[in-house]
Amino acid sequence: MRRRGQAADGLELFLDTICNMFGGFLFIMLFVVVSVRTTSDAALRREREELGIVDEVAVEELERELKSLVEAKNDRERDAESIESALARLNDPEVERLYKETVDKSAELKRIVEEGIAARDRAKSERDRIAAFHKTRDELKSRIEAAEADAERARGEKVASDRAKARETFAPQMRVSNKEEVGVILKYGRLYFWHKFEGGEQTDELNVDDFAIVEETGEEIKTEPKPWRGIDLNSESVERDLEEALAKCSPKKHKIVPVVASDSYEEYAVARDFLKGKGFDIRPITGKEGTSVSDRGGNNDKAQ
Repeated sequence: MRRRGQAADGLELFLDTICNMFGGFLFIMLFVVVSVRTTSDAALRREREELGIVDEVAVEELERELKSLVEAKNDRERDAESIESALARLNDPEVERLYKETVDKSAELKRIVEEGIAARDRAKSERDRIAAFHKTRDELKSRIEAAEADAERARGEKVASDRAKARETFAPQMRVSNKEEVGVILKYGRLYFWHKFEGGEQTDELNVDDFAIVEETGEEIKTEPKPWRGIDLNSESVERDLEEALAKCSPKKHKIVPVVASDSYEEYAVARDFLKGKGFDIRPITGKEGTSVSDRGGNNDKAQ
């Protein structure tokens, strides 16, 4: 039994030695292979460098660069050909003519633009001047309107004042006299002389300048005053107009007989006060609304 144990131990030792030797041998072989490969790669590179041999990657890169340079060269050649062709065209007389025309047109266009700018500036200046004129005109218009309104208000106040004063005056005194009566009509706010005057004397003819004949029946003539004739008792020049119209009458010789229509009662006060101021005797007659004045003839001694 004991011998068998020794034999097994010796075999194990032998196998262990053999394995260790084989492992070491493998390690040495691997080291040698790696060293040889590294040395061979380095030597191969040195050899290629010494012989001027370039690797494939570098060769491909050089080929790509060469191709790019060739393409660039071809582009430059085409550009040179284009430039030469353009220069050749520039020497063409037709091109020279077109160039001169272009230069002339450019100069003309520049002149037109400058004239347009100047015209625009003048137009702007004119618009500004017109705007200033309109502003001044509007201001003057406003001032004129205000002045007219003040004048109209003053005229209204004067008329109202005159009418108020007229209403405050005393009624005229009716005196019996043999003076020749002069008939006047107050209608439409106006004063009309019924008969004509010739040479400072009253005639028996109807004053057709101021009156229109409405109807003739037998010896009677119906008349109506013309609204646009006569003396406007509401005008600013009423006193001057009455002065001129009554210059043909004399307070010593004539008595004024006003026939007052219903639409002219207020205006009658103006005529009345004027006649009183001039010393005329008056005999007012109230006219009914809607009726016309009739002349039945007569000898002018009395108003009908």
